[in-house]
Amino acid sequence: MRHVRTESLSVAGTLGPRVLILGATSSIAQEVARLYAAERGSLLLVGRREDMLRSIARELTAGGAAEVGIATVDFVAEERPADRFSEFIRRLGWADHILLAYGLLGDQAIAEADSAHAATILATNFTSAAVWILLATAYLQGRGTGSLIVLGSLSGDRIRNKMLLYGSAKAGLAALMQGIADRLDGCGARTILIKPGPTETPMAQNLKTPRWLRTTPSSLGAIVHRAAARKRSVIYAPGYWRWIMLAVRMLPAWMFRRAFT
Repeated sequence: MRHVRTESLSVAGTLGPRVLILGATSSIAQEVARLYAAERGSLLLVGRREDMLRSIARELTAGGAAEVGIATVDFVAEERPADRFSEFIRRLGWADHILLAYGLLGDQAIAEADSAHAATILATNFTSAAVWILLATAYLQGRGTGSLIVLGSLSGDRIRNKMLLYGSAKAGLAALMQGIADRLDGCGARTILIKPGPTETPMAQNLKTPRWLRTTPSSLGAIVHRAAARKRSVIYAPGYWRWIMLAVRMLPAWMFRRAFT
């Protein structure tokens, strides 16, 4: 596996926060990064596509970031995630905020017949994410400050047959994050699970959701950016989805199947 290691960030004069973004090429992550850049933050962008990471880094530098570095990694296939995570922290100096923003919707119909695709959906959205989350949790717990923000999904609240594997993985992620929030309680560090509503991103472009219920990456990015300062460990984005999903969870099974399958 080929890794790109750019020079360590020179963050001695940083005015803003130091931010590690895992999955930095996602539309939502880019919006969050722009907001941190405007605060003169120092950022380390981690993802699979070097060309895209470099393009984003140039934009963030022009947008006011104190320093921007990149690193390439395959989050699912990485054989030494602990070493890579330590490398990221070493290059950044320390991390005030860690954002995990990668994911894969996949295709449930294909996954039914292709076990490799099914495994990829599960590994991307839960198994690999859990590994990086545990590494981030251990780091923040040891430091006693900072925040871990993870992008989850409404799909984990009540699982639809058409998104069986994706929803199951996101449900598992939500359970993990609940346990980690309890672990970090009182230590000074904290974790936040963001559950975005349907968002106008490439991953969700084929979902049949009414346009009036969709939000934009920029609006969601602002919510994620503010999340580190809020006390909630779970944030629905936008907030009205908390009440919509409460109603969905209360539906009788027969009614849920009729409406959503």
